[in-house]
Amino acid sequence: MFGTSAIPPSTSDDSEPEVDNSEKKSNEGGLATSLLSEKVLAKQQGSWRDRARKGFAKKPFGDFCGDCYKTTSWVEAYSGNIFPVGHPSEWTIPEGVRSMVVYPPPFRAQAGRPKKKRYKSAGEHKNGNTRHCTICGKSGHNRQNCRNAQPCQIPVPSATSATSATTATSKRPRRPYRCRKCGEEGHNSQKCPLTPEVGGTT
Repeated sequence: MFGTSAIPPSTSDDSEPEVDNSEKKSNEGGLATSLLSEKVLAKQQGSWRDRARKGFAKKPFGDFCGDCYKTTSWVEAYSGNIFPVGHPSEWTIPEGVRSMVVYPPPFRAQAGRPKKKRYKSAGEHKNGNTRHCTICGKSGHNRQNCRNAQPCQIPVPSATSATSATTATSKRPRRPYRCRKCGEEGHNSQKCPLTPEVGGTT
């Protein structure tokens, strides 16, 4: 198969001195034992949480709280005299502050009456039911923007239908009108014979 000829060792003085393999193995074994001993020691000491608990147990809880949160700090802060605020006429206001004119920020009111009802979320309706289209029956749109809507087909009135419509209206009896002055039928109050003529005598 492959050649097993050994390479002759170099005889030059530049070559590195050969290291004994037994020493390498002993060094590797020492490193492995040291790593193993560290792991065993860590297991004996417990996890970092256990060590933290042991460390906290040796100290009082007050050492882990900042001084600004302690009662002594705010007692010291309020140890001085707190004078009451007098009447505004007795205040000493600097002239620069007194001469300042502060205007409200620019505000543009919206047109119309302000809405009092809250904005409803998507899919929320007054009655809680989902709205459907009356043409196709699907939800999400109404009959105005329905894609399945057919064009409106209005029948053109024919001559016979027009005559029938006129005859239908003509068949209904008309109410006779009466005069308000004399009460007779056939004329109104303006054409009543009892009305005096302008410029004439009755």
